[in-house]
Amino acid sequence: MKARRIALPILCLAAVAIFAAGEARAAAEAPKKARSCIVERALSYKGAPYRYGGIDEKGFDCSGLVYRVFLQSLGASLPRTAREQRSSVEPIDASKMQPGDLLFFAKAGSVSHVGIYEGGGRFIHSASEGPAKGVIESSLEEGGWARSFVAAGRVVPPARFLGLTLGVLLPGKPGI
Repeated sequence: MKARRIALPILCLAAVAIFAAGEARAAAEAPKKARSCIVERALSYKGAPYRYGGIDEKGFDCSGLVYRVFLQSLGASLPRTAREQRSSVEPIDASKMQPGDLLFFAKAGSVSHVGIYEGGGRFIHSASEGPAKGVIESSLEEGGWARSFVAAGRVVPPARFLGLTLGVLLPGKPGI
């Protein structure tokens, strides 16, 4: 009888630990899934025309594309201009960029363009000038983009993040 009294709490604790480990794994994967969703949504607009002030399939400007992608992917309402978007994100070192992070570009020292990092040195954006206009993919190594790149920023926690944000990622669950 005594063994049963000890075994039951141990089994309960084991079940709770297994459940918690599953939730932790799911929470760790949530940022990765969110980032993937951001990139997929941005790529779905590839070929849409450039339109100053545009935020829909009829045409996007650069910040309008970012605004629309984050709103549809995550329900997150970012500011509407590239400059305001840069002010609203967590600055990160370029060496730590992950898919779904934002890239900012400047002309004459002022942020004037934004794109969504795809990974592998590539990003998705809505270009207003150049050989291709509208929503396109470009390389950060291309001369003009390499010269004008000024900052990277993060909206979604890094993939595999296991921190206080868990409360946000798992509705109704308190953060650690």
